Amino acid sequence: ASIGTNAAIPTVPGMEADLDPNSGTGAQIVGIFAFGYAIGHLVLGLIADRTNQKLLLILFLAGFCMASLLPATVDHQSAILWARLLQGLFASAGPVIGRSVIRASGDFDIAARKMSSASAVFTWAPVIAPALAGALASAYGWRSVYLFLAAYGATVCWLAIRAEQQWFPDRSIHKNSVSGIGADLLALLNNRSFQCGIIVATFVFGGFLAILAATSDLLVLQTITGGSLTALVTIIAAAYAIGGTISRVLLNRYRSEAILKYAVVFSAMSSAVALTSPVFGDTPTLQFSAIVIYGLCAGVVNPNATILAMRDMSGTSAMAAALVGSGKMLAASAAAAVLALETADLMVTLSWILFWCSLCAMAGLAIRPRHQP
Repeated sequence: ASIGTNAAIPTVPGMEADLDPNSGTGAQIVGIFAFGYAIGHLVLGLIADRTNQKLLLILFLAGFCMASLLPATVDHQSAILWARLLQGLFASAGPVIGRSVIRASGDFDIAARKMSSASAVFTWAPVIAPALAGALASAYGWRSVYLFLAAYGATVCWLAIRAEQQWFPDRSIHKNSVSGIGADLLALLNNRSFQCGIIVATFVFGGFLAILAATSDLLVLQTITGGSLTALVTIIAAAYAIGGTISRVLLNRYRSEAILKYAVVFSAMSSAVALTSPVFGDTPTLQFSAIVIYGLCAGVVNPNATILAMRDMSGTSAMAAALVGSGKMLAASAAAAVLALETADLMVTLSWILFWCSLCAMAGLAIRPRHQP
């Protein structure tokens, strides 16, 4: 999912040049992907715990491959946006089922360490993705990036086919009934760990994806060049990846909930600095540094908040992961829509979005349950 988001951003210059430059298609490729990703999470949340998760993962990855091929073969902006919507929808299977596997592998703190380890490893992929996509787009055209995404999806699909069935959670404990799904959903919504985790993850990570959406908007507004865009996305993604690595290191000494609390506080402080930077002389360097720090904090928050939401839900871990992921992407889609409308002073709008996201995340922390040994 991260590769699908970040690799597509360097295609905006070529896409805008080949298609209608005034269509605004390039500015929407992040937001429409996030919306499809959210819808996919909602679908998976209803069926994943009651379905063969290996088969479900294979089918969704195959769908991602087909959706990635579409932008490489069509010239209509609407078809490209539909393809991005389907890419997001099918890409949702990876994180939902992956997190379900991790949650089923041990208790809360063990799962948090594994989730952070996964973040530390796999979030480096989107750091490389913008640079690789930019090189492909420069050498072979923007459509080659979507061919690369299709090949990447096919490779992951092949690995899923070879995966052992026992790695996936046992679904035999669930009844395949609508009432059973409703009871599981009600239990999730009444659980305070889930409430805290989903609120924190939704708003902090939603703010991070708003940063990525803002970079493509800056390019469409001709505020930055294509090369600068690739560099910005790489730096921001690297900050997020470093945050995942820091989380994994800190979990060797500190509890996940303590790490989560301080990471949310630091994200709020960085967003406040970004918002008030004009007071200190309106220096772009200060504002950009604060945004990068926010990205780093988001990398720390994401695995810990996600595992907190799934802590008491080992039997419905896929549903919990799906609802968390859907919330994050719906928040990101809303933020991207606001940014697309507020083009007069994009960075001020982005700073306000990050600030309010941080405040909502801190409010979510207030409802977390007390730790029980």
